[in-house]
Amino acid sequence: MKNIDDTIPLFTGIILFTACITAFIGGGEVIYREPPPLTIELVQSVDEIIADACSNKDLDEQCFKDVKAIAIQESGINELAVGDSGASHGAFQINKPAHPEITLKQAQDMKFASNWTVGYLIDNGYPEHRTYAIQCHNFCNANNGYVDSVKAIANTL
Repeated sequence: MKNIDDTIPLFTGIILFTACITAFIGGGEVIYREPPPLTIELVQSVDEIIADACSNKDLDEQCFKDVKAIAIQESGINELAVGDSGASHGAFQINKPAHPEITLKQAQDMKFASNWTVGYLIDNGYPEHRTYAIQCHNFCNANNGYVDSVKAIANTL
């Protein structure tokens, strides 16, 4: 696309219509501005991303509720959240020292982090061992109330 200062001739019978382009029609020319690039967050909602991560593993609506509840508990669904004195990142607060294979960019990417979280839950026995798997997202065998909090949030979704 051209810059706003560039123009193209207005041809008779052709109407330029798109919701993403700001256009001013006058004097036989169309002046337009290129829209900002779309990102996955604008095209696909967080709910759709989490639902896709669960359905890709043939898991049901309970998975969606649990994974979304984890993101709410961990960060309020903030992809740029930083916790644990800088050790945990993203909506799911993936702990980098515990998971050095995950890059900062991956931890902050909702699609990657949702898929990773579902896989991590499965690796820890989800859905058969739901309580244990959810707790493992915040250190396995910790008796810190985490799993009760996540389940309470999931019950509201």
